[in-house]
Amino acid sequence: MKALRVTAAGLLLAACATTAVAAVCYCTAPLISLPKNALTWKVVPGTNNNVTYANVQGDILGNGAYEAFVSFRPGVNNGYHTHTETLPTVVLSGVFYARIKDKNGKLVETEYPAGSYYQLPAGLEHESGCKMTAKKEPCLLFQYQRNHFDLNPVPRQGGLRNRRTPFRLHPGCEYRNGRPACHPLRSAARPRSRGVVAVRSG
Repeated sequence: MKALRVTAAGLLLAACATTAVAAVCYCTAPLISLPKNALTWKVVPGTNNNVTYANVQGDILGNGAYEAFVSFRPGVNNGYHTHTETLPTVVLSGVFYARIKDKNGKLVETEYPAGSYYQLPAGLEHESGCKMTAKKEPCLLFQYQRNHFDLNPVPRQGGLRNRRTPFRLHPGCEYRNGRPACHPLRSAARPRSRGVVAVRSG
């Protein structure tokens, strides 16, 4: 009986200690407060000012987890591609779109106006971009991933030729005069590749 009481007391102390630690961790979590005028917007290199971003946590073009706002000018098309990590996104303004193959292999377009949400699974082949609407409104997105953002081009068939995508593919790389240029210290472990945007031949 004495051993049982000791064990019960030990479990109670352990539970209290766990609760205390959890409370401390919760209470010491940093406050993140970024009003609109506190965001720092930057141009994604090599996009001719068509794509800009504002980091909230981490760095969308760096390594590791991040949260960021991304803005696309209307008419921007990101080409046919995949992402290494799952990509959850909230559309805040404009009309974004994604074209994904159905079970018959046909590309089906879904529009995401302001207030929409989608989550693209890692490795899903798709095409995306910002609709050119009558208001010519940019697409403002909020997205986050557990690791850095990337855009891996996927060649398409059917009389299409490739040219570079307007979005940078890997951290440390950008396009200069139509050719990828990478900073060796930041991208030594990543392949230097070119993006694709579908353009009909002829």
